[in-house]
Amino acid sequence: MVYYELKTDKLQKFWEIQHFPEPENYFLLRYGKVGTPGNMKRVLYTQKSFPDRYTTREIKRKIDEGYKLVSTQSDAGELKRMYEGYQVGLKQKLKAKTQKKSLEKVCPPGKVLNPKTKRCNKIKEVPVKVVKKKESPTESNKDVVYYVKKQGVMLAHTFKNATTGKVTNPPKGTSIAPLGWYLSEKFDGYRAVWDGKNFRSRVGNVFNAPDEFKNWMPKGIALDGELFAGRENFEKCGIFRKKEPCWAEWKKMGIVYKVFDIPSHSGTFEERMKVLTELVDKLCMKNKKECPLELTHQVVVKSEEQLTKTFTELLSKGAEGVMLRAPNSPYEPKRSRYLLKVKQFFDAECKIVGYTPGTGKYEGKLGAFICELDNGKKFQMSGMTDAVRTNYMTTHPVGTMVTYTYMGLTGDGVPRHPGYLRKRDTRE
Repeated sequence: MVYYELKTDKLQKFWEIQHFPEPENYFLLRYGKVGTPGNMKRVLYTQKSFPDRYTTREIKRKIDEGYKLVSTQSDAGELKRMYEGYQVGLKQKLKAKTQKKSLEKVCPPGKVLNPKTKRCNKIKEVPVKVVKKKESPTESNKDVVYYVKKQGVMLAHTFKNATTGKVTNPPKGTSIAPLGWYLSEKFDGYRAVWDGKNFRSRVGNVFNAPDEFKNWMPKGIALDGELFAGRENFEKCGIFRKKEPCWAEWKKMGIVYKVFDIPSHSGTFEERMKVLTELVDKLCMKNKKECPLELTHQVVVKSEEQLTKTFTELLSKGAEGVMLRAPNSPYEPKRSRYLLKVKQFFDAECKIVGYTPGTGKYEGKLGAFICELDNGKKFQMSGMTDAVRTNYMTTHPVGTMVTYTYMGLTGDGVPRHPGYLRKRDTRE
């Protein structure tokens, strides 16, 4: 179980989720105002892969809304009893509602009750004329030129394996990175594909952008890029998930769309960049200062020293890392070896203070370590091997110091993307 709370000047809400695996195969959700029993919901499932996907999605959604983790401990039996009581209460309400309806006046067949006069009047038969509508594109499909869910998005491999240090092997006929590859900044924002009508995430969810922002985008052509709020401003990117976007807010924060590819173009990367350069220049011709559409700068890597230097300079300015794109490469709508990411990882130590249970394929094993920093802040860490997940109580008891990797700190001061590395050597 995980228990989260959202506390602001106006809101005091909670949300918790508990997984009941085989043979039950369901989740219990409890949510509402802090200090009240709240509402409850049961989510059934049949697919073995569902628990991991569902839990990850729902927790991410709550974190994006501002919820904070409070506890990972719970009495599953007590939560079950609460749900049973909740169901009893619902049945009583339904029974009372049904009894109330039964007391109302019932009209004989062929008559209907007039709510104003409370009399039973004859039903007037009015002939219904059936009109067949001409088939036309639905509003959801209108102007859409690229379907992200069906057609996919190009994703990157890691430039070097963290364990072996080896560079990802390129496809046949392509030079080994980084020499001759195109280098650009890796933006720490929200990956977004312009489908001709809306901005969509790599899984197809819509980012509700203001019309004043979307009006700068092209019609009849898809773009691939990043909705970007600036370096070291990832925490502000929650603005992209608002149901009702505010143009003044977007403009004040300096939101831009860093475009770096054309998904539907069948040419090489160089050909796509030529088309993209001309397109951005044309769209921003009227007012370059106000135009939120920005072309991602690409540089050909001539040496490994150049890559290291550029990478270090961008990191010092607050960038997340760099991207490498293979020359003469196509746009592959999948995780492609034509596209590589170079990121900076830091390492540090923390103390294990608890555990979260595993779900799905990790059922009965460790889900994540709950770790504590020297300043008292806690966070969850994953990335362990199956051996560690199985024997964690013996090998990693509470109080064990472990080394982990992370990519900088969030605005709350906790590690971003923490990953287990190893147990600290007691001889150190």
